Amino acid sequence: MKRKTSGLILSLIVGAAAALPSPAVLSVYAAEAESEITIEQLKAPEGGLLPGGAFGVSGVIDNTDKTFTGVFGGIYAADGQTPVSYCEDSISEEKYDLKTVFDNQLVFNELAPGKYYYIIYLKDKNGNTQTAVKTEFYVADKGAFPSNIQITQNSLPADTMPIKNNFRAVGVIYSSYALMSVKVGVYDAENKTEIMSYEAEPHTAEYDLKNIPEKKLPFSTLPEGSYIYRIEASDLIGNSAAVIEKNFTVAAEAPSEIAVCGETSPTGKLRAGYGLSVKGSVYSANDLKSVTAGLYKSGRPINKHTSNFRNPRNFYDLAEMDNYLLFNKLTEGKYTYKVTATDTKGKTKTLINAPFTVINTSSEVNTTPAVSVIDISSHNADVDWEKVKAAGTDFVILRAGRTNITDANYAQDPNFEKNYKGAKAAGLKVGAYIYTSAFNKTEMDYSISQLLKTLKGKSFDLPVFLDMESDPRYVPLGKELDSIADYGCELIEKGGYEAGIYASLNYFSHYIKTDRPMWLAAYPPDYTQLNYSDFCDIWQYCVTESIDGVEGEVDKSYLYINE
Repeated sequence: MKRKTSGLILSLIVGAAAALPSPAVLSVYAAEAESEITIEQLKAPEGGLLPGGAFGVSGVIDNTDKTFTGVFGGIYAADGQTPVSYCEDSISEEKYDLKTVFDNQLVFNELAPGKYYYIIYLKDKNGNTQTAVKTEFYVADKGAFPSNIQITQNSLPADTMPIKNNFRAVGVIYSSYALMSVKVGVYDAENKTEIMSYEAEPHTAEYDLKNIPEKKLPFSTLPEGSYIYRIEASDLIGNSAAVIEKNFTVAAEAPSEIAVCGETSPTGKLRAGYGLSVKGSVYSANDLKSVTAGLYKSGRPINKHTSNFRNPRNFYDLAEMDNYLLFNKLTEGKYTYKVTATDTKGKTKTLINAPFTVINTSSEVNTTPAVSVIDISSHNADVDWEKVKAAGTDFVILRAGRTNITDANYAQDPNFEKNYKGAKAAGLKVGAYIYTSAFNKTEMDYSISQLLKTLKGKSFDLPVFLDMESDPRYVPLGKELDSIADYGCELIEKGGYEAGIYASLNYFSHYIKTDRPMWLAAYPPDYTQLNYSDFCDIWQYCVTESIDGVEGEVDKSYLYINE
């Protein structure tokens, strides 16, 4: 199956929750009560722990207005309801630190391998309760899956920086296991001695360098000379890596150098009414004078905003533009998203110049020739394939296997062999997919090597799809997710199969851009009034229908064909 059109690019509205920052200030709103909860210096388990490993919890709850009278909770089983290690206490002080009582009462080092939740509830003076903290973590045997430490969306100091330059460390470091330490430092390039550094102990699967106080890494104090900028990290199982190491120079004068990292930009097609979250870090060797971002049509600005800086700064977060650039208000047509920056030396540079097209498909009825497709896994129990064929189904895509963050060992779908033989015998055309949460190339290598063992000796009429849709670790990856998906497809192709990607609207965005077959998941109220043939090869339009031969609900898709 070959692509008829370029990949659909849609706005990203991430459904998975991002990891809790630590240390940071966390504000949570709960539906059951109106009180705002503010917790400072929060330290909660997230990511992976090893059996026998201890964990110290903390978090200062702001109770200045005496709203809360009690706190309770702790470690819960995978159902999120059964307490495994529980604690409760009263609150009378204006600042209550969970470390005081909960750290001693909650026992992490006796947890067996498996998935858990860390949940803390607060009770107010009216007897209402609300959730203050909720994180998911798991206990896994050492070496259960490959350890890999990486960084994304990061900035780097310019090759030559002027004296008194306020460079800011930017980037998200993540690992297969919880990060135990992250160290950011500047070293003398000649004798390798440390000039300054900052070290954090996240105890989470990811760590955002924005959590580092600027005063802890005062680049502006560096005298003229040659230096090394280095970021090192280690994880729970003892793996360590230098994720960044760059030489740079501090001089009295520095050439203008303006760059952007971790940016998002629309490419290809954007559906009318869908927004796009503006992200990216603009940084400069010299101080920035202004940053301008805008949406243009025929060269004229539709939305444009300029941030001018009275106080010297060489870093700007494009997320501050997000409220000004209203992608969801754009009507059909061709546009350009442009970002420019000017430094105090008078240099102006265009950092982003991304053309895209807004398409309105809401009134288009499905007239493109299409055939019926269902996808089947062990969740569908035993399938009567002759009845499925008689019901008008032409194609079936079978789950071959899966991996995930809490069960990293590859598991073949228990019914794959039986389903493959039954579908083939009934005369159906067959494809396959793997549900994978691989978030780096090491994990993808493992996933696909196991998948190819499952597929050995089998032939398919449709591609073998990577199902990449719901792992919370994908959230900070940005454009790196695209390269990981592409790498997985390359491995499938090397195994002798055509490869494609399955994803929801959340991930078929600026993060995953592909010319390979696309299997899109989108569930509108009335799918008969939509036509996604310009966007994808297969559209999964429903997950709750029934079909003769399959017990319970089944996923249905359209496979678009060339006329």
